[in-house]
Amino acid sequence: MDQDRFSRVYAGTYLLCTLPDESEGRYSFTTGVISPEELAQLTQGKPNLSLSDLSLSKIEKTKRNDWKRHISVGRAPNNDLVIRHPSVSKLHAHIRHATYQGSDPESATPLLLEDVGSSNGTLIDGQPLDEGVAVIIRDFTQITFGEVTAEVLVARSLFASLLGLDAHPPL
Repeated sequence: MDQDRFSRVYAGTYLLCTLPDESEGRYSFTTGVISPEELAQLTQGKPNLSLSDLSLSKIEKTKRNDWKRHISVGRAPNNDLVIRHPSVSKLHAHIRHATYQGSDPESATPLLLEDVGSSNGTLIDGQPLDEGVAVIIRDFTQITFGEVTAEVLVARSLFASLLGLDAHPPL
């Protein structure tokens, strides 16, 4: 399958998560608390990843919860995007589509991410996200939920990433 066909068949935006090694025993199943500085150190370069270290989810609404306008992200199984790691809060964040007055409902709108008071925080491209502040996320945005690093990828970028291609735009 080529990239154009993949993009049509799997249209949408995805969250590709890198799950950290839990062998350190830093957490019981109740979430512990770490500082933003510790979080930034823990999420630096993860070499030698295997498929078992990765989790891929399409960013979309499911029938698992009652919030109609939000896509919930968290550790609990009733979230739309479930990230099963003890550093991720039961309900960690919300993702929603931005709406603009007078915008065409059929056109693609940016996605907004908002931390909802998680214990271990959320980083956007390495910067701490304050609780209740919504920020735009787009292709290649790096998000850290607790100790779990994730990258936002549209279908075209996901295809390139899965092939191991360097799909990032040049700096």
